[in-house]
Amino acid sequence: MGAERPVVTPDDTPAKKAKKAKNRRYEIELRFRARPAPCLPDGPFRCRMALSYNSIVRSAMVIASSRRSGTRTVLMMLGLGVAAAGCGGGSSNHDSGTPSPGAGGTAGISSGGAGRSGVAGRSGSAGQSGGTAGAGGGSLPAGSGGSDVTDGGTPLQDAAPPAPMNTLIFSGTALLIGPGLSCSHAPAPAAGAAAPDKWCGIVRPGATTDVVAMYVVNVTKALAGMPITCAAGDANCLQLTPDLSVDANANHGFFGQTFIYYDKTAAFAWRPGWTAGRKLMGSTATQPVQCIAPSNDLPNAICGQIDVTGTGYDLYAGSIATQAGAALPAVEPVGTGSISFSPDGTGILYSVNLDANSLGETLKMQTIGDDTSRKTVAMNVTNWTFSRDGAHWLWLSAPVNTTISGQAVKNGTLQAAPYPAGTPVVNVQGKVVDYAPLGAKSVVSLSTPTTMGMDLKAVADIDSPTTTTTVLQATNAFALVDVDAAGNILYYDKIDQPDPQQETYLIDLRQVTADGSKKCVVTADTSADLRMPSLIASSKGVAWVQVIIDFAAGTVTSVDGVVTTLADCAAHVFAPEVGSYIDTTTGLVFQNAVNTDQLTADLSYVPLAAGAPKTVTLLQGAADFTIEALTPDLPRVLFTVNQRPTGNGVYVSSALAAGTPALAPVRRTLSFTRPTSSSSLAPMLARGLPAISTARTGLSRFSPFDRSFDGIKSGSARAYARLAVPAMLRRP
Repeated sequence: MGAERPVVTPDDTPAKKAKKAKNRRYEIELRFRARPAPCLPDGPFRCRMALSYNSIVRSAMVIASSRRSGTRTVLMMLGLGVAAAGCGGGSSNHDSGTPSPGAGGTAGISSGGAGRSGVAGRSGSAGQSGGTAGAGGGSLPAGSGGSDVTDGGTPLQDAAPPAPMNTLIFSGTALLIGPGLSCSHAPAPAAGAAAPDKWCGIVRPGATTDVVAMYVVNVTKALAGMPITCAAGDANCLQLTPDLSVDANANHGFFGQTFIYYDKTAAFAWRPGWTAGRKLMGSTATQPVQCIAPSNDLPNAICGQIDVTGTGYDLYAGSIATQAGAALPAVEPVGTGSISFSPDGTGILYSVNLDANSLGETLKMQTIGDDTSRKTVAMNVTNWTFSRDGAHWLWLSAPVNTTISGQAVKNGTLQAAPYPAGTPVVNVQGKVVDYAPLGAKSVVSLSTPTTMGMDLKAVADIDSPTTTTTVLQATNAFALVDVDAAGNILYYDKIDQPDPQQETYLIDLRQVTADGSKKCVVTADTSADLRMPSLIASSKGVAWVQVIIDFAAGTVTSVDGVVTTLADCAAHVFAPEVGSYIDTTTGLVFQNAVNTDQLTADLSYVPLAAGAPKTVTLLQGAADFTIEALTPDLPRVLFTVNQRPTGNGVYVSSALAAGTPALAPVRRTLSFTRPTSSSSLAPMLARGLPAISTARTGLSRFSPFDRSFDGIKSGSARAYARLAVPAMLRRP
């Protein structure tokens, strides 16, 4: 798992241990929080943030480094040298776990290889090649007793038992599928019609110790009291594959009611009513596949497959209206272009770039299943999307690179055009680096990059940009963070990287309305975690994570969840030492008390009244990291508990108390809780499995879906850029 890094302070006094534990906790939290925000019906910009995070941060850092003069720059270790859970080692610096390593395993009877150690202080199970049981886990090397074990320790005797207010819907070892949406989300039914059943994906230990099996479970029936066994013949729990594909590129999840999943040989789709999955595309190690379905629940699918050269993608699309059917037909190669569904889900929108040196792409579209409908919409454009009313294309035309401090910052002319015709084109603004749709026909943009920053502007009417443009901040804005349909804009103009060895950035936060009439300095210092801030669903506040650093001591002193109400620009802490949160439209579900030894976190809910947090309710102590908010379909949270002596299984929380209703139903899924390096089933499913790097170098298999969005009018699916499967699902 890599060598341990030096700590900031060498002594082991209780005070220093506590500080080091906070540092370690923050590092681990950042690891499992680091995933892109979902595409939302009220904010397609969130999808682009999943794509543009690295490029925008890079541009901002270029500008910041150019203009920084006398700014405090401290090289500090936010994370200490600690072996991650699931890699066969504990540590002497725990959050809530045992404060010392356990003993090594005893010698094996046969000549098996060294057994891997478990979580600190818990006894290991027998080796698989003739070794005797390990005497204890911990950070010491294991004894020479057999090959890797499946379970690195005994059940967690000190973990919180399942809370009686929660409903057990499936008993036994299980984990929610990810990193996509774990559960189906059907469109609202017609008046008087019953809502479709909600299905969720889970994984369980497979037939042998190196595989996991995947199931879909009918949560609606389970909540109605129907027993769920997952045995043969159980119509409410279907095994889709006994041997799940668990490499870092397999992003299983629901799009509406279509479940996309992967085994070792192919990508598949499943829909309620089917008895098995339907094969979409074959997949190999050198030509992996990534697929999506429209979130408005039309039975169509799109797949992108890396081509034989490994330098681009081939596009496939077709109908999946029936369980039986052939693989998706080919459309054409797209190179390094982008792919999306049309707003109504019936067509493909995609851009083609077969020249690695070209910044621009050729934008095309066609109806799924009708190649004769294919047409070219625009040429030499990039970063394309739609206005919020779905009636206009938006793109950057004639992109160029502007050199700032020796590095290239990509920008172009923001244009608008009627959808789907693509003509006539209106020049909205020049030298635009990034932009986001606001109201039906309005956008906010960052333009004219210099060493000082960029101009932040809002255009109220993209058809009349010269008379409806407002300068919100001139010269020194750095990047957009979030926007909403109410016209709120969240951005920053300061950024720091406390430790250059980590991809961790802290920013200031500023809010402004699109007309410039209302402003709020959420935090003037660079104390907000870049990956976490968002405007809450009611548009009454900003949720963010505040990171306080003692620069003199070189330690992180707090990582707290905060809501800043926009009416008075007042900050309210809703969770100390927060790990993640989700906006459920009436309040925030959050995780804190993160335990990186036991791989658990407390799961709580806080209603928001006029944007301000009310009384917190603990839903479950020491729940597994991976959860799913069932809102807006059900005001509940789905989660799992494992490693207990009794009570392990999948649970649904009690109903969440109402706060201030959102302006419109919005689904904000928990964006930062799919761990990339550890998870709660690691001791059971993958003790000591080697890590698969989540770093993307060169061409990413997800890039066709990174820059395009589906369902602007009807709701949108999660962006799948740069996601990774939790370590406990990876193969040796």
